[in-house]
Amino acid sequence: MTLACLVFVGYQLTQPKLIAVPESDIAGAIPLIVGRIDATPEVPSAGERVTLHVQISADRAMTLRRIAVRLQDPAGQTRDLQGPPSYVVGTTSQDFEVVTQPLGAGVYRYWLVYEQTDEWVSMEPFFALYVR
Repeated sequence: MTLACLVFVGYQLTQPKLIAVPESDIAGAIPLIVGRIDATPEVPSAGERVTLHVQISADRAMTLRRIAVRLQDPAGQTRDLQGPPSYVVGTTSQDFEVVTQPLGAGVYRYWLVYEQTDEWVSMEPFFALYVR
């Protein structure tokens, strides 16, 4: 013998209620900043300079004291390739470029870093550059 039970539940979904957030709470919140870096040439040869094209945007307008691309060489040493000072980012993408010194063969890692207050913030993801 098989028993079957059928239950109907009715429920009406409503729109969520929006809560006003005071401007002071937004100002103190951690900003959301996203960036992308493309390298030219994509696969450089040893001894070539590489141009790193940076695109960056944020969830609100803000001025970053400093912005840079941090480059880690195959030996693990890092150096910052400085972008423009007092860099203004906002909800539309902003672009800048930095150029490396001639690079030796190996795998390099690079990523965006910025200083808004008194400390540097590293932005993931990390990108890899293969120099042949």
